[in-house]
Amino acid sequence: MDFKKINKQREQKCIEKLSSLLKDYTFINTCDYNDYAYNEEGFCSVDFIMMKDNKFICYLEVRTRNNIDSYDSLFIGYNKLESISNHYNDTIIIWFDANNLDNVYFICFDKKLLNCNISNKAIGKLTREIPKNIMSKGLVNLCNLLCEYQ
Repeated sequence: MDFKKINKQREQKCIEKLSSLLKDYTFINTCDYNDYAYNEEGFCSVDFIMMKDNKFICYLEVRTRNNIDSYDSLFIGYNKLESISNHYNDTIIIWFDANNLDNVYFICFDKKLLNCNISNKAIGKLTREIPKNIMSKGLVNLCNLLCEYQ
């Protein structure tokens, strides 16, 4: 099973959902451009650039997990978060429930996230556990944030 391909398909569905709600905005896949380097694991450090009227708004890192309400924390790769910290500070990290795209948790990147617990529970690699109690929740709230974020 090609998990990388499945994740990209899931991420695309999430962005299509946002795009259908935020029609004045453009979402550009960063991995389509040579100037956004892949990390050593073969992934881009951020997934999308959000723009309005050809003006940069922010980066989006899109994650999907099944049944996200059943977890106290959500995971992001240790190296990915370090890369965001070093190069992509204007990033909103978003976790969509793969079974219900209206169920979403999100957080604006802040260097304090680098202090979150380190774990290898999620995928056998080092990850950061981001507690959901410091995140915001809901698709409407996410859309409101994205519209205000400039």
